[in-house]
Amino acid sequence: MLDEKDLQAIAGLINDVLDEKINASEARMKAHVEKAIDASEARMLARMETRAKEFETRMETKTQEFETRMETRTQEFEARMETRAKEFEARMETRAQESEARMETRAQEAEARMEARAQESEARMLSMMEAWFEPRFNLLGEQIQLIQEKLTPSGALEDLEDRVDVVEVVVKQHSREIETLKKAQ
Repeated sequence: MLDEKDLQAIAGLINDVLDEKINASEARMKAHVEKAIDASEARMLARMETRAKEFETRMETKTQEFETRMETRTQEFEARMETRAKEFEARMETRAQESEARMETRAQEAEARMEARAQESEARMLSMMEAWFEPRFNLLGEQIQLIQEKLTPSGALEDLEDRVDVVEVVVKQHSREIETLKKAQ
């Protein structure tokens, strides 16, 4: 039989072989697990990329749909606002025209009243002026007539002017002659 040393040596050999087989098995298992993990990771990445692309496509489609809806709603809103703005402008224009018409009517009425008052005032002023000025003008006319009667007629005035001119000429001539005689003495 085998002694203890032999059994230990056999146990050592078996342990070495088992360790080797375990190590080899572990290495194969490790390689297999790593390969499976790498394959799983690749499949997961592929799925994730596919799903990400699908998500992006869905999001882009939804975004485009949203933008289309918003553009449509914006256009509808703008159209409603334009319609309301035009209605408001029309109402304001109508009110402005009505106001202008009322103001024009009031202005014409006021102008007519002022014209009537001015005519009344003018009539009163004329009658007052006639009553006050007419007697005075008549007196002035009479006084002017008296003055004119007392004045020298214009023909006589012209004769006097001619005679004064002749006297001036004669006086100048005599003054020269006197001057000449004074010098001669």
